Amino acid sequence: MTPRPADPWPQVPVLLALPLVVLALVGWLEVQPFTGLLRAATSDADGSPTLLGMVLMFGSLAAFLAATLLSLAEVIRAWRAGRGWRARPYHLGLAVVLVLAVCGVVGGIVVDQAPCWQGVPNCD
Repeated sequence: MTPRPADPWPQVPVLLALPLVVLALVGWLEVQPFTGLLRAATSDADGSPTLLGMVLMFGSLAAFLAATLLSLAEVIRAWRAGRGWRARPYHLGLAVVLVLAVCGVVGGIVVDQAPCWQGVPNCD
């Protein structure tokens, strides 16, 4: 039996998180021609989302959350086995980055929508 490496690089969680990261980068940085292709493939002429657009976004969000859960599960599995939190440093780092990204997005939505929840007129 061959021994397992001490900490393999977290390939599956990284590959699962990659689609949302790429879509976000293309959308935020407005990289041409990818932004035009993405807009044409995911929305109709009137701007409403198409089925492909919804599947692409919700699928990439689900894969991103799965990557977060897989990384956290690997860290918790190592901790329960008695190896400590730092037994899987790559998984721990990836899990921290992904959780911080989720918290940043949720925090941004809360900050943006807080005046609406407080009853401020014309908040949007």
